[in-house]
Amino acid sequence: MSLLLNVHKNDQHNQYNRNPSESQAKTLNPIKLVDINNAIYYFYIMASLLGVSQKCQYALRALFELALRYPSQSVTTVSEIAQAQNIPLRFLEQILSKIKTGGYIESRRGKQGGYVMAVAPSSISVGEIIRLMEGPEEVIDCLKKPEDTHCKVTKTCVFRDLWQSARSAMADIFDTTTFQDLVEKHKKYENQIDYFI
Repeated sequence: MSLLLNVHKNDQHNQYNRNPSESQAKTLNPIKLVDINNAIYYFYIMASLLGVSQKCQYALRALFELALRYPSQSVTTVSEIAQAQNIPLRFLEQILSKIKTGGYIESRRGKQGGYVMAVAPSSISVGEIIRLMEGPEEVIDCLKKPEDTHCKVTKTCVFRDLWQSARSAMADIFDTTTFQDLVEKHKKYENQIDYFI
């Protein structure tokens, strides 16, 4: 699977037409396909900057993979999830077990056992899963400390308000984004890829 990224019109590596005619150049919308592993790598970096642990990132991607297959009741094996979302298999079973305790997925036993969604993706927010995996603990170090702490710049610090505003903005985005929203966005990306290929 690949994701679609725009690149400059003069990109010499354009794989669709390395020597377009002048008329083609005016209408050509050059694109570059980037392997999904690279996209996942950048997702991990950005999520880390937001205070989301790698374990939580794995959980989000695992649940997203199951959401993609909803409403099918066909089970998805742990290996299939791991391969599709580039998640180390040794961590995934524990992560899925944690998500299961939250009531979001169900397991099926047997030789071909695996997992299915227990509820609709539209009823699960990203914020719920982050709190399930990370707990309610504050992720921004400065905000973990009481406001009357012995920090030398507390009284004149402009950054504490900044961190609080950023935290509120992140929480709002996470809590208003459902896994169905992510599924729909994924479908949009796939349609763009199919169109340009």
